[in-house]
Amino acid sequence: MKNTIEVTVAMDCDEIRKTVYAESALLAVSQPNIGRPKMITEDNRKLINLFLESTFVEISTMLRGFIDAEKFDLSEEGLYKFPLIIPLEYASLAPVLRRHLEAAHAAGVLARCYNEHRQISELFESRLRETVSRIRQAMAGTDMNITPNY
Repeated sequence: MKNTIEVTVAMDCDEIRKTVYAESALLAVSQPNIGRPKMITEDNRKLINLFLESTFVEISTMLRGFIDAEKFDLSEEGLYKFPLIIPLEYASLAPVLRRHLEAAHAAGVLARCYNEHRQISELFESRLRETVSRIRQAMAGTDMNITPNY
C-alpha cells in the first residue's frame, strides 16, 4: 500500500472482559424466550482468556494484509498489541480502530461462550464479522464510516 503508516493498537483485555460480562448480564435478564442463558462472570475468567486468545488469532487472520504479523505481541498479560498498517491520512483513527477491535473481540468471545445457544452465538458471530469488515474497509481507506450498527 502506498502512503501507509504502521500503528500499534494495544487492547486492554480487562475492558474486553467487562464488555463480555455486561453483554452477558443483559442477555440473562432480557431473553426469557430463549431459556435465560447463563450469565458469564469473573468465575469464568480462565475460559474467557482462552476464548480471547483464540479470537485474537481469528481476527488476526481476518485482517491479514493490514497487519505486521511479525510484530504481534501477546507477551504482556492483559494487553494484546495489533501492529496495523493503515493509510497515512487515517492515522488519527487508531483510537477508534482500537475500540472496534475490542468490540470485535468481545463479540467473538461471546459467540464462543454461547455456542450451546445457536441463535445467540450466531448473533455475536455476525457482529464479529461485520465489525472486522468495517475495520478492513477503514484500513483500506475505502470506507471511513466505521460506526457500529449494534
